[in-house]
Formats: sequence, C-alpha cells, structure tokens
Amino acid sequence: MGISYNISEWRLFIDSSKRSLEAVLLFNGNQVASVPVGHSVQMDENYNNMEYLLTALKYKDHNWKICGDLKVI
Repeated sequence: MGISYNISEWRLFIDSSKRSLEAVLLFNGNQVASVPVGHSVQMDENYNNMEYLLTALKYKDHNWKICGDLKVI
C-alpha cells in the first residue's frame, strides 16, 4: 500500500451489539481508509470476548488508543 505504519497514527474502534462484535483500525485524520481487523457474529459483548479479541490482535504489542461505544456486561 505504500503507507508507513506509525502506531500513534492509528486507533482501534470496537463496536458491538448483543449479536456481533467487530474491530476496525482507523487512521487519525481520515486520510487513509479504515482497516477491518476483526468481525464475529457469534461473539457478544462481554469481558471474555473482549480479552480474546485484544489478545488475537496483539494489542499489547501495538498499544493503540481504543475508541468505541462499549457496554460490557
């Protein structure tokens, strides 16, 4: 793609409902298209699934800022 990766220029957006969970990387400033990194129609919003998602995305390595509308139960 020819885009350099700088962790501070990206944020992780997590959106979920009772039926699905999805994650997208957003570029600060909207100069680059969003990058879908996770989607599941079988995971709902709870702590175990959120932990699984963040582990699968290797969040500890990237440490993106997280934004979203979370209502974890």
